Amino acid sequence: MLQGRGDGEEWVASYTLSFSDDGIFWRFANDLYGNQRIFEGNTDSYLVKHTYLDEAVVTRFVRIYPFTWNRHPSLRVELVGCQPCRQLLGTPPYARYAASTTRSKKHGKTCTTEDGHYYSNKAWCAKRQNVVLRPRGDGKWQQYVTLFKLSYSNDSLLWFFYKDAAHLDQRVRVKMYLLEIFTKKNKDNILSKEFRTHGFNDVAYC
Repeated sequence: MLQGRGDGEEWVASYTLSFSDDGIFWRFANDLYGNQRIFEGNTDSYLVKHTYLDEAVVTRFVRIYPFTWNRHPSLRVELVGCQPCRQLLGTPPYARYAASTTRSKKHGKTCTTEDGHYYSNKAWCAKRQNVVLRPRGDGKWQQYVTLFKLSYSNDSLLWFFYKDAAHLDQRVRVKMYLLEIFTKKNKDNILSKEFRTHGFNDVAYC
């Protein structure tokens, strides 16, 4: 069950889901043809959108990836168990939500992960809305990241920044364009459980 922000005109219009048993290896929810499924979200901030999976999933962790949204990616969500029990699985204090980013309270009265459960009249809000999947800029506004760094980790504690040969020489400055960087194969493969992108040159036109 998905719902928009309770105290603002913000909601997630479409999203994808992934599941994990250990928090390390993740698999995406697919449609009947084996393609990654994009779920239909809300069209306003107050109506509840009910979505059913094609097959039952037994898992410990669920991730939601906002794909499109209105104004800002904000949501309230609840997972429902199997049909015989029909119990809410994510209501406090028996479950806990986590998010990669959270919008600061400076921009709104609420936005924390605790505000994202079904009974809340608020919502979880992403910290930024111009860094999205694949990566790409914001499809609704002229907002995008022109430069970023990549770090990786195997334990979520110790992180290493990726450096190519040119970056080891301080006298050389290399520019990588977004259309080229992801089509280029790295010389050395990186075996890692987690990756992070660090945007440090954001562009926004209003």
